[in-house]
Amino acid sequence: MGKKLFNRSLQWKISFYIIFLILITINSVGWLFYYQSKKYFDEDLGEKLISVANSAAQLIDADLLTYLQPGSEKGNFYKSLQAPLKIIRKTFKLKRVYITDLSYKLLLDTNPNGLIGSEIPYLQSHILELKEAASGQSVYSTLYRGYNGELYKSAFAPLFNKENKIIAIACVDASPAFLKIIDDIQNFILMINAISLIIAVLLGLFLAR
Repeated sequence: MGKKLFNRSLQWKISFYIIFLILITINSVGWLFYYQSKKYFDEDLGEKLISVANSAAQLIDADLLTYLQPGSEKGNFYKSLQAPLKIIRKTFKLKRVYITDLSYKLLLDTNPNGLIGSEIPYLQSHILELKEAASGQSVYSTLYRGYNGELYKSAFAPLFNKENKIIAIACVDASPAFLKIIDDIQNFILMINAISLIIAVLLGLFLAR
């Protein structure tokens, strides 16, 4: 009787270790894949966003921006400057494309509610990137999650006037729908981990018997 109990206890211990090893292996591989994919996606998207921001900067005549005044949003002059930004936003499926001055006040915007001279609150979290853009370097922000739980990523590029002086910054925001792939990968890994747990438990019970 004692020997049977000992054997049964040993079987359960072996089964537990098997389950533990399977779960550790699958979870480690899954999360390693997730973080590697996220890093690659972050860098690749960042470079693409920089290219788009540079394109927006090149399509806008920086000298014409000096003629924009609050209240010009409904005029044809503003709309003619805004048109290339709208094409870029639609072509690359971006959330927003806009131009700010060096004090980070809005000049041009694909958002119909954007007003010349207004501040964009969330730009305060991109001060370092904006300063780099103001110094002549095109940069992208790290992938970050907003208060609403959605992922965001932006890029910034300097605008030069005819005297080769930086007078504005082109900004592009990736759409949350495009960035959703990161959450899809994470949810897939969580599902795989849950399935692996069930399989490991069933396998352990089978081996214990």
